[in-house]
Amino acid sequence: MPSRSRSGPDAAVVLLIGLAVASLAVTMVLPYGAAASALVLAAAVLKGRVVVLDFLGLRDAPAVWRGLIVGWVVLIGTIAWLAATASLLR
Repeated sequence: MPSRSRSGPDAAVVLLIGLAVASLAVTMVLPYGAAASALVLAAAVLKGRVVVLDFLGLRDAPAVWRGLIVGWVVLIGTIAWLAATASLLR
């Protein structure tokens, strides 16, 4: 039986699990602050990108649509980080 290489949803699931574990590890190791928030939200943005491209099927969509949707995910992550950082400054 030939070995099957990881591709598509298999690789995406492994990546999502890895990013989830990394997010948990960051929250346990680093104290709460802007850097920890940035790392956790960066992992969330990467997870969102994987879900949008691999599970919603936008990997084969035109570049404009991919850019708009991934840009939206990045914008939401940036706004969340700014809100978390602003609360630290008070």
